[in-house]
Amino acid sequence: MRNITAIILLSNILIFFKVCASAQTIELKTEHYPPYNIDLSSAEISTKKKIAGSSTEIVRELMKRSGYKYNMELLPWKRVYRQAEEELMTGVFSTTRTEAREDLFKWVGPIAENNYVLFTSEKSNIAINSFEDIKRYTVGVYGGSAAAGILEKENIFAEIVPRDHLNALKLERQRIDLWFTGRLQGLYLAKNNGVTGLKEIYKTPSRYM
Repeated sequence: MRNITAIILLSNILIFFKVCASAQTIELKTEHYPPYNIDLSSAEISTKKKIAGSSTEIVRELMKRSGYKYNMELLPWKRVYRQAEEELMTGVFSTTRTEAREDLFKWVGPIAENNYVLFTSEKSNIAINSFEDIKRYTVGVYGGSAAAGILEKENIFAEIVPRDHLNALKLERQRIDLWFTGRLQGLYLAKNNGVTGLKEIYKTPSRYM
């Protein structure tokens, strides 16, 4: 019996998992990627749900309609992605559909739009008209993300961080010139880390999860 690798892309949501004909319970993994997937484990609210977000709710409804049994867990992104690649009956969401990932999985969707943008300080005079312009500046990006892959494809060197909110802090402290990230993700992380005064100066073509 051959294993089938499937990816369900739910707009900026991707679920991909290896399944076999005798599948019983699907293990769904995600990371803290607000507002699509949000970690509620430390939130001071009364709820049985420890994972929230727009993508998470779509995945829950998808699984409800499918009739499959499933477990949902929030982990670091690289671990999530590796498990989905290596373990049977394991899926991951959300992720952006890119050219580099296109032939690796079978996609279903999309369900959401994810715009990648460049943020800088509102006091900055930097102007970006093309990706070539980015090479003149210090840019921060989240390691292992689709944003990092986009920069790598364009041969743009970037400073890598293990958590994307660190880029908001580095930008505020003038340790980087630019921050390349998902627009909604960036705005959410900046607000929740007390970072103000960001200015969006460049947007890439829309991508979907």
